[in-house]
Amino acid sequence: MLIPLYYDADKLCIGLGGPLITWAPQRCPSLVFIGKSGAGKSTAAQIALGRVKRYVKGPGARATICDFKSEYTYLSGCPGWFDHAQCFEGLKSFAAENERRIREGVTDADPFHVLLFSEWGMFCSISDKRTRDEAISTVAGLIMSVRAQRMSVWLDLQRPDSQWMGTARDSLAPIALGNLSPEGKRMAFPDYIDMLEPVGPNEGYFSDGINPPKKIIIPTVTKWDKLHEDIRALVE
Repeated sequence: MLIPLYYDADKLCIGLGGPLITWAPQRCPSLVFIGKSGAGKSTAAQIALGRVKRYVKGPGARATICDFKSEYTYLSGCPGWFDHAQCFEGLKSFAAENERRIREGVTDADPFHVLLFSEWGMFCSISDKRTRDEAISTVAGLIMSVRAQRMSVWLDLQRPDSQWMGTARDSLAPIALGNLSPEGKRMAFPDYIDMLEPVGPNEGYFSDGINPPKKIIIPTVTKWDKLHEDIRALVE
């Protein structure tokens, strides 16, 4: 399964139309959206959710969205949307589904299931120690186990600090938006720091966790209502 995500900046800039960088969940099932506030993480994540809705075949796809910063309130009332106060419950619900699939096996009727935890770093930093430790342990376990379960973990945070993910950070495919600090580059792309050039608005880098990072351009969304409709279908 290949899911097209964003424009390949190098090809787009030399006049080769609009080729899209693809993501293969079977190869690297989980993603981390990185960037300072205002860099476009939520836009990139919503575009990716829309791509999942349109490109995943078979039993289709669903999503659990833990909306810690209230950026997805248009999903209010949907069973797969968890607001600021319920984010931990959303995480545990997704983990329970992962455990069920491990225990019972994945069937053809099980949809591809994405967990998007918005502002994961903020959630971890302000939660009490017990909640934080349990949540980090849960997410780390999910990142390491979802591949065979037809599931995927997406985290949205400003800096991919290992304290919020442990060694599981290395199993996440980074989507870095805007210009990262030297420390941010080291965290996200430790083997490719010198190849990362400055980027403009709506630009960044993506690595599938195996190949060198590629420069990307986030498409401009002109029909937010249609995108929201697709995402809503994933969480209903």
